[in-house]
Amino acid sequence: GVISSAFQMQSGWKQIEAQCIDREIREYEKESGDITSTWGYRLVCVFNYEGKEYKVTPEPSHLISFNSERQVQKYLDERIQPDGCCQLWINPKNPLQTIFHKKRWWL
Repeated sequence: GVISSAFQMQSGWKQIEAQCIDREIREYEKESGDITSTWGYRLVCVFNYEGKEYKVTPEPSHLISFNSERQVQKYLDERIQPDGCCQLWINPKNPLQTIFHKKRWWL
């Protein structure tokens, strides 16, 4: 069901090169009983597709979780070049739908 649906939804998505123009790293509130904090990121990227420029906030990759700001920074530094160049997956039917770096693991 869910996996099959997700596979069909993202099976035709294309990997493209984009430019990261802004990033934010932040700590999320702990749930009661959590020992460590959870950290995440938000990116703003631009890219051209079929002659049109898009500015997007891509969905973060769901392949990894972070326990510190340093882990997030390292992850992003390894995937975003110093000039801001990075990889996104886009839905060619709606290029505003994007995922940073890699599609979901099962796709």
